Amino acid sequence: MNPPRAVVLLLALAIALSGGAGAVDAGVLETAVTGPAAATTVDGTQYVWAGEAPDVTTTVATPVFEDERDYRHYSVRVTETRDEHVGPGDEALASKSIVLREVDEQSLTLTLPDDALDEPGPDSVVVGFYDATGALIDSSEVTVTVLRKTSDRDGDGLQNSQEIGGPTDFRDPDTDEDGLEDGPEVTKFGTDPTQKDTDGDGIDDARELRVGSDPTEVDTDGDGLDDRREIEELPTDPALADTDGDGLDDRRELDLGTDPTEPDTDDDGLKDAQELELGTDPTDPDTDGDGLPDGWELERFGTDPLTADTDGDGVTDGQAAGHPPAASGESGDGQPAASNWSFPDSLESGWVVPVTGLVGAIAIRRVFEWATFR
Repeated sequence: MNPPRAVVLLLALAIALSGGAGAVDAGVLETAVTGPAAATTVDGTQYVWAGEAPDVTTTVATPVFEDERDYRHYSVRVTETRDEHVGPGDEALASKSIVLREVDEQSLTLTLPDDALDEPGPDSVVVGFYDATGALIDSSEVTVTVLRKTSDRDGDGLQNSQEIGGPTDFRDPDTDEDGLEDGPEVTKFGTDPTQKDTDGDGIDDARELRVGSDPTEVDTDGDGLDDRREIEELPTDPALADTDGDGLDDRRELDLGTDPTEPDTDDDGLKDAQELELGTDPTDPDTDGDGLPDGWELERFGTDPLTADTDGDGVTDGQAAGHPPAASGESGDGQPAASNWSFPDSLESGWVVPVTGLVGAIAIRRVFEWATFR
């Protein structure tokens, strides 16, 4: 047989009044340092500025009353240590009296002296919730780490006040882990301390600085080749538009097929840019194929490096100079092959004249000895 509804309600009320009192969340519910002194909270650790008057904000809640009174008097105190019972003369860093009704809660803020949290490092205060007799109902310890604004916790060259509230981590000297500390990135190099590769060219900032390129520019030298390609794929200098100094920038040399690291790609005695002005081929030492390197034609013989027979007499310039085109090709240094030796070659090589002089001197000595012989 089911019990009457009135009995069920009375039982439920009795349970609520007896067991329910223990279920009420009473005491100090929440507490934190707030206001200008609150620097930041990271990974559950609250950091506060030293030497500033910190505010402690807390929420307290009352239990179920044991009598019929509607309101009771309480006090909230902030102290350096936990006190089980306080009297009228006991000192506190800050305190406030409040009146609350049964099963009620209130949030309040207490301002501490500016020297309450003054020494850098871990520190703590205790928030106590007391009844009218001074007995402790509940307490909560607020643990913080004290910082000075002008100090540099991670030693990266930036003050704590510069990093807290900014993008960098005041606990890590190299936020982006690119090998450069945050301070120099901000104050010296102008790079982003939160990005390993500020310009997004594929090369970390530290590596760019080591090779001389600008970590804030994709193409430091403005030659049309991005720094990553010049550093990792080409032997060119990412900080010089014209690596070999021949008058042509690196990108143009690659387009032309010349060597951007050699001022005279074909080794014919003419720089690549000079050949382009003349119309000769900077990748062929003998543009007209007459057996004379382009540089020789201009500097030694005064012939046209674009015409095999400058004077049109039916004899190529190379043949006229004793350097007919060699079927076996060039020697590789812009000089005619050894098989094309001729007397003019020997004269130019410089060994015939000394040898001829020596032979002549010996002959003259023999004649002199014969003439004076007795």
